Amino acid sequence: MSRSSVESQLVEFATALVENSGGIIDWQSDGSQATAIVPPDLAESLGQHDESFLVKTQPGDEGLVLSLGGEFVDLAARTLRHFVPSVGAFAVDDLPVRKTEFASAVESSFGWQNARAKVLDGSVTTVPYHAWWFHVTLQSEETWESLVSVTLNAHSGVVVPLSELLNLGDLRPTQDAPSDSATTLDLALHVAEAETMR
Repeated sequence: MSRSSVESQLVEFATALVENSGGIIDWQSDGSQATAIVPPDLAESLGQHDESFLVKTQPGDEGLVLSLGGEFVDLAARTLRHFVPSVGAFAVDDLPVRKTEFASAVESSFGWQNARAKVLDGSVTTVPYHAWWFHVTLQSEETWESLVSVTLNAHSGVVVPLSELLNLGDLRPTQDAPSDSATTLDLALHVAEAETMR
């Protein structure tokens, strides 16, 4: 059974919501429904009476139904507010950089017709990024909604293509306070508006 784009996004969102809030979810091979096992407070937040319940994409008598027309959106919003922090600081472990990879990247980026850049020495440093997610709604005869992500270098304000930042396997929370996010919010808003209007 193939899913619509909206169904696929709802399934992906619900799976991430359950797993990132301390539960597990196991989808059947045909993708029609799943079984979720969650802590009691998460079950209550999702409107379920038991810690184990069905998650379905089609309406039924029991379980959590993933639909934009039902109560799922309200339940998910409540769960997000309670279980998922809206601001956080995360780090990616330092990756080993070979001099040849670094040198070729510099040469390709800084190549001129009559001159060449040569790497004599390099070092790894920590670079802070601000990742923003915007819920965008456009209204005309119909309503269009989407999630737009923008990631910026916190110092330079340069937009970088790290849209799947939170899905990196080696991403880990840090105790450091996030750097001042107000510095990049306005720029991120302009970038999100431009992407939406394309």
